[in-house]
Amino acid sequence: MTLLSEITLLLLAAAIGALFGKVSRIGAVLAFVTAGILIGPSVLGLVSSADDIPAVCKLSALFCGAHCGSQVFFLG
Repeated sequence: MTLLSEITLLLLAAAIGALFGKVSRIGAVLAFVTAGILIGPSVLGLVSSADDIPAVCKLSALFCGAHCGSQVFFLG
């Protein structure tokens, strides 16, 4: 798989994970991590290129951080 197809797969898995997280009432970050584990090389092996895994991990961390940051409310 190319890096672009792996990123597309990651975004699709994140969207499905977010929907599953909302339906099952677990946190979105836990749903994102679970989706990442499922599509990773250990379980389904959909993201298996050793060269692309660090780039996909950094993108995943960016999405998780952005989501966590959007949930913080400051009282002032």
